[in-house]
Amino acid sequence: MVDSGGEKIQRRDGEMEGRDGKVSTGYCWPGNVGLLGWEWWLLSWIDERDEMTGDKWPLNAFIEEPPPIDSKLVQHKNVIVTPHLGASTKEAQEGVAIEIAEVVGGVLRGELSTTTVNAPMIPPELLLELATYVTLVEKLGRLVVQLLDNGNASVEENVKYEILHVTSVRSFSVDVSLEENLILCHQVDQLSMIGRVGNILGRVGNILGEHNMNVSFMSIARTIYRTKAIMEIEVDEESDMNALKKIGEVPAVEEFVFLDL
Repeated sequence: MVDSGGEKIQRRDGEMEGRDGKVSTGYCWPGNVGLLGWEWWLLSWIDERDEMTGDKWPLNAFIEEPPPIDSKLVQHKNVIVTPHLGASTKEAQEGVAIEIAEVVGGVLRGELSTTTVNAPMIPPELLLELATYVTLVEKLGRLVVQLLDNGNASVEENVKYEILHVTSVRSFSVDVSLEENLILCHQVDQLSMIGRVGNILGRVGNILGEHNMNVSFMSIARTIYRTKAIMEIEVDEESDMNALKKIGEVPAVEEFVFLDL
């Protein structure tokens, strides 16, 4: 222990022995006292210092947590009892361990963490409301990163009927769910392209069928008549590199991407 002037205070073991018979040692910063088993000694020491300096003494560690309200130390006019943040007591360690285990368990189940480092704690009711939008942001980020591999990307998403939807890709207005795997084909808008690159009728549909990739949804979006268009194809299965290679060889398909969301 050091006093407010920086002077180290030395004690014999007998002076440091607490009421429980245990001897505690340690140091702390000036003006900050850890109470580790010698309350009676510290109380008399504070009284002596009070007569000389009138210093105030913050205490933040006690043998019994929390300390008794009627404790002479707690009631002392020159003692300030501060919150114990070190988690060095058995009760604090147990409480912290349980809280950490609960948070980690929730994260492993795919839930949001309520106590992220350096972030404010989120109330459970607000967490439930934000969960869908957090997933939306995560998938939006994955979508943009994958689209950037093929050049500039501009994407908008929204929550529709509690399901995530892509509503815009570059300058094209689309409406596709993000619940399944998605293939986007940037193509020339011309006659017979739906038949050529459609579901069952076209070559892309045949290619996907040959590789056991089932199409669950398909739509076409365009900006100006017979210029450029984008086709969205939702499939049930994961990507097959051979199938994707063949899709890229279809005439009028300028570029395409399989989005793993």
